[in-house]
Amino acid sequence: MNDYEIKQPPGHEHPVYEPGNGGIEPVLTTMPGWIVQWGTVVLCGLYAAFLVIAGFIHFPDIIKIPVHVTGPDPSGREGLVAEGRLPAMLADRISLNETVVISLAAYPPSAFGTLSGTIQRITPSAADSGTMLHIVINRGTGTGGHRELPRLPLGDGNATVVINDKTLLGRFFEKLIR
Repeated sequence: MNDYEIKQPPGHEHPVYEPGNGGIEPVLTTMPGWIVQWGTVVLCGLYAAFLVIAGFIHFPDIIKIPVHVTGPDPSGREGLVAEGRLPAMLADRISLNETVVISLAAYPPSAFGTLSGTIQRITPSAADSGTMLHIVINRGTGTGGHRELPRLPLGDGNATVVINDKTLLGRFFEKLIR
């Protein structure tokens, strides 16, 4: 009993293999029982493990904007004031009291650390249809790297605004609900 039949057509130099009685066919066409019984369980277990892990991994939305540290807070509270310009299309994603992390160009964050502040005022800018952010730096010139920066001039830098700190699982279900 052969699994295949070899035929040598006249005029051809290579034989042609044709399936014969189907000895190999059942192996190729039927799924092994262990895959049917345990394959689904393993796939469901992997999916559940993915959901658990995705529930613990935080993935924040951030917006980076250029800022200019203008000087002491005019309201008399301790701290400095920074102003940043935000494109109009991102203005609806920012709200008051959002945390802002500022790194200044003249003081590298790796050596000096970063300044931390909060958004105190959001005003539309008529000049370029953008939005101005008024940021109060909480610790004055003290940085997250436990360094004290000189009072003035501090100059320009970049601000990172964390606008939404959700887990990957929360983001996934948020997209499904919408």
